Amino acid sequence: MRQALWADQLGQDLRYALTLLTRDRAFTLIAALALALGIAATTSLITVVNAVILRGLPLADPDRLVAITMRDPRNRQLAMSSPDFDDWQRASRSFSGMTIMLPVAFSVSDHNHLPEQFFGPYTSTNLFTVIGQRPLLGRDFTPEDDRPGAAPVVILGYSIWQTRYGGDPAILGRTIRVNGTQPTVVGVMAPDMRFPPNSDLWMPLGQTNTPRIEGRGIRSFSVIARLAEGVTLEQARAEIANLAGATARDYPESNRDLMPEVVPYQELITGPQTSLMYWSLLGASLLVLVIACVNVANLLLARSVRRSREVGIRVALGANRWRIVRQLLVESVSIAAFGGVLSLPLVLGAVRLFDRMTQGAGRPYYVTYAIDPSVFAIVAAICLTVGIGFGIVPAWHSASADANVSLKDGAGSSSGSRHQQRWMAMMTVSQIALAVILLSGTGLLVRSVLKMYELSVGVATPRVIVIQLPLPGTKYPTSADRLAFMHRVDERLAAVAAIEASSTTTNAPLGGGAAVQFSIDGRQTGTAERAPLVTMLAIGSGYFDALRSPLLRGRSFTDIDGLPGRSVAIVNERLPIVRHFAGDVAEVSKDRKQPTQFIFTIQIDGGIPFQYFGA
Repeated sequence: MRQALWADQLGQDLRYALTLLTRDRAFTLIAALALALGIAATTSLITVVNAVILRGLPLADPDRLVAITMRDPRNRQLAMSSPDFDDWQRASRSFSGMTIMLPVAFSVSDHNHLPEQFFGPYTSTNLFTVIGQRPLLGRDFTPEDDRPGAAPVVILGYSIWQTRYGGDPAILGRTIRVNGTQPTVVGVMAPDMRFPPNSDLWMPLGQTNTPRIEGRGIRSFSVIARLAEGVTLEQARAEIANLAGATARDYPESNRDLMPEVVPYQELITGPQTSLMYWSLLGASLLVLVIACVNVANLLLARSVRRSREVGIRVALGANRWRIVRQLLVESVSIAAFGGVLSLPLVLGAVRLFDRMTQGAGRPYYVTYAIDPSVFAIVAAICLTVGIGFGIVPAWHSASADANVSLKDGAGSSSGSRHQQRWMAMMTVSQIALAVILLSGTGLLVRSVLKMYELSVGVATPRVIVIQLPLPGTKYPTSADRLAFMHRVDERLAAVAAIEASSTTTNAPLGGGAAVQFSIDGRQTGTAERAPLVTMLAIGSGYFDALRSPLLRGRSFTDIDGLPGRSVAIVNERLPIVRHFAGDVAEVSKDRKQPTQFIFTIQIDGGIPFQYFGA
């Protein structure tokens, strides 16, 4: 009975609130528009943060999926080496499964289709078992698929199956051409399976068409693992740290001073910088919403002056304080609901715009900025919260006013009105303070972005075009074959009048390179001293001309450099040994008119020696 009475009174309050708000249309529209902007900004950012950070990978127990990487003394993140993975996989007890991957670009060609490039990994055969996924069609890899001499097989992603092969279920058992090999299609993955992010096909690691790199100093592999039942992340980190310590003692030349890192895979994808950026934007949108709420609360306080006689009459007729507060809160929630309705087109437009802007930005496949029922639930929750939030102070103030004073003439000059003015002044100051904080943060963000765009990277990047061209190992099996191909590309590009300079390289500018160790000919590394670790990039003779980056000393490469008997290298000033040799030369040359040329030889991981020329 009491609940029915309460519902009836609430219905009366709602009808009365809608009548008043409809009568005062200008006030209602201004307040609702102010709230709509704040609600739209907050809802849009909550949708984005949920998709990028909170929702996570669409895999079984994604929180137990971790990535294992290494850090060098300069805190650079390194990939894993194959021998380290093999040793740790055999000795580890903290993981129910570990898998190793080599991300590559696959060139797929068939007799009835044009060649296309797709991305994916060569992987150990337990990948899909570790991440808890099964093919939509066909079968998973088996250990026999990774044995020497096994028939090549491939698993296709749903996207390539639909776009290239028209979703033909007869694709299973068909032979296609991938990087010059002819694997048989044994499976097709589900539409929401493109792991690691944005992969389109998968092949066993043993089928890579280049020899598997076994050196511990060459780190090219990605490693993921699943925590075993009952094992915490801290326990797994402790075990990997112990294994890494043992490896460093056994192989000091390649592993000393390297620190392992075990992180949740989701954290590896988003990274602390990305998470900080999104949370900062969400915080800024919440400030906008708070400013809007304070603004509307101020409007309600000012409006309560005109309604003081109405409230006094209701109190005189027997309405208690709670009934007055409830009536006014129903009005504020109704205003917030109207603002929420007005915000929906803004939310839809903002989310769709953000979705289009990030389509080609390499975002992970599982990040979708969908407008689903959860978005409307978020809007409803925000409306209810802010409606109560900005309405509670005006409602309590109006309900606390003295009915006798409110019914008298000149109530606007009463002490109650002065109290109300103090509240309005406090809200105005709060609104200005929040606006200053928001503008300051926005200014710092804009300044940081501008600084990032103005940052000099040491090379002239305008008008520089980068083209990726993977070479199939079956067609170009030796380094001489690949070098000959690159020379032919250089010759053809040099004949194009529109190209000022060009060069082939193993990595794009600013795209990193191979992490290698080196030694100096004639200089012995102490037993307690680890060989220096550097990043090496193989380039063509026109590399620095294309980037308009002149050499400080020495000379650039020529067309005959790199041929047998012509192994040379160019190093930068950050290389520690260069600073040491430059100091020696300065001492020798300080009394001479011409600087002395010096030559030394570096040797990469016990491989081919390179001569460095300096002056």
